[in-house]
Amino acid sequence: MTGISRSRLFELLRAGDIESVKLGTSRLILVASLRHFLERLRSTQETASRA
Repeated sequence: MTGISRSRLFELLRAGDIESVKLGTSRLILVASLRHFLERLRSTQETASRA
């Protein structure tokens, strides 16, 4: 699991950082989108630690 809180997840969805789809009344987070977000986060942190 990611350790991202529910409220932070909704902030990321609103900002467009993570994609989701609506299926009936459910909101589904796309696994590929979550992986992509985490990879971007990791690369950003690695770049910052090198500077």
